Amino acid sequence: MSSTGRAPLRHGTRADIPPWKSIIALALFSFLLHFAWEILQAPLYAEMAAAPHWTSTRICLLATIGDVGIALTAYVATAGWRMTLQWRASKIRIAIYVGVGLAITVVLELLNVYVWHRWAYGTTMPLLRGMGLSPLLQWITVPLFALWLAQRHVVGARAATHDVGITHEPADIPIAHQATASAS
Repeated sequence: MSSTGRAPLRHGTRADIPPWKSIIALALFSFLLHFAWEILQAPLYAEMAAAPHWTSTRICLLATIGDVGIALTAYVATAGWRMTLQWRASKIRIAIYVGVGLAITVVLELLNVYVWHRWAYGTTMPLLRGMGLSPLLQWITVPLFALWLAQRHVVGARAATHDVGITHEPADIPIAHQATASAS
């Protein structure tokens, strides 16, 4: 134990924050944001506007559960790169996180639309090389906001805005260490 009464920090980890808190926070914020996005983009898919309310809501809920799975997969893939379930946001980690999620989304969207025919784009869906623009924008914006909210929730607003995020500081400084250093 250190003089602060906390367990000493291990290199590259947030020793005082259990990994499950980060994962649950990310899952929660991903669920809330992706569900809102799914509801808002529903009219861009064929037959969704005319579907009964409960049917549309159920379809959006199932899509949201898939989105949360993609978010957690991208988070764990990024964590695997650093060999820890807790990672501090940096340009490279955010690029890996969004890149993995975007790659999974593109593959699944194209398979579901053109191979498995599970859903189809409506005439109002803008397309980019045959891919719906809304799902692409979803996986560029929503994960970043969900990650930011999760970090603010887990480490606190002050630490998240001042000590965590895209910085030019060394990437292996733990979040908890930075938060304690800025408080002194």
